[in-house]
Amino acid sequence: MLRSAWARRAGLLDADTDCVRLLCEEEPPRGVAIDLFADVAVVQARAEVETAPLVAALLELGPVRTVYVRSVGVAGAEVPAAPAAGSPVERLEVVENGVRFLIEPASTSVGLFLDARDNRRRVRELASGRRVLNTFAHTCGFSVCAGLGGAVEVVSVDAARRYLDWGRANWALNPIDAAIEHVTLCDDVIAAVERAERNQRSYDLIILDPPTFGRSKRGRWQIKRDLGRLFRATVAVAAPQALVFLCTNHRGTSLSDLEAEFAAAASARPFEVVERPSLPLDFTASPGYAKSVWIRLGS
Repeated sequence: MLRSAWARRAGLLDADTDCVRLLCEEEPPRGVAIDLFADVAVVQARAEVETAPLVAALLELGPVRTVYVRSVGVAGAEVPAAPAAGSPVERLEVVENGVRFLIEPASTSVGLFLDARDNRRRVRELASGRRVLNTFAHTCGFSVCAGLGGAVEVVSVDAARRYLDWGRANWALNPIDAAIEHVTLCDDVIAAVERAERNQRSYDLIILDPPTFGRSKRGRWQIKRDLGRLFRATVAVAAPQALVFLCTNHRGTSLSDLEAEFAAAASARPFEVVERPSLPLDFTASPGYAKSVWIRLGS
C-alpha cells in the first residue's frame, strides 16, 4: 500500500519540493494520513489503527529516517513526545516550490499545511506590487510567498505570538528583498482588520484561511458564527480591484456556503469569482478536505 502511494506521489518531489502528502485518510487502510517532510514522516491515525506495521513499512521507503505518530481521537491529535522510530527532530528545513520553511514534527502544529501548496504558489504569482494582508497567518507561509513575489508590503495577523515568531524565521530563510516591509500583528484577527478600517488602511490582496475554532485574548473564534463578520471587515479594507483568497477545511462549510457568505457581506459592492482552485494531486483522494476560491472586488 505504501509503495503504491509512493509511486503515485514521487513525481511531485524534485529539487524544489521535498514535502508531500504520502497517504490520504480516505485511501486504504483508511483512518490514516501520512505527510512526508524531506526524510521525516508524520503519521496521523485513528486510535483503533495499529500503527506499528505502518512505521516499519515507512522505514523501508528510501527517504524516511524518522517517523512520528499522532493518535487522533475525539479531542484531536495527541502530540508524541518522541518519534515512533528514528532520532528525534526538533526542527527541520524543507522546501516547497523553491520556498524554504521550518517544520516541527513533534509540535502541536507541524507548521505547514500541504494542501495549500498550489495556493501559496498562486499568491507568489499574484503579489507583485500589491499590499498584502494575511489573516490567521499561522507560520506565515502565504506571507513569505507574497514577499518572494514582490509585494510592496505584507501584514501578517495571528493571535499566537509563537507562530508569528516562527513566521519571521520562515521569512528570514528566504531571499526576500529587504525593502519589502513585513509587519506581524499579534491580535484577534477581526479586531485587527476593523482597526485597519478605522485607520483608513486598504489592501490589494487579502488572504482569509481561518481555522474552524480558535482563541485570542478577546475571545473565541467559531467559523460558523464569525465568518460573516470577518468578511464584512475584509470588504471594508479591500482596495478597488482587490483580490481576496478564501479557504476553509471545515467539513461543514461547502464552497457554495463560503461564496454565499461572502456575497452577503459584500452587499452592494460588485465582485467576481476569478478561480476555484483544485486541491493538489496528492490530496485528490480527499475531495472535501479543503475548499478555496479567488474573488476580485470591484470599486
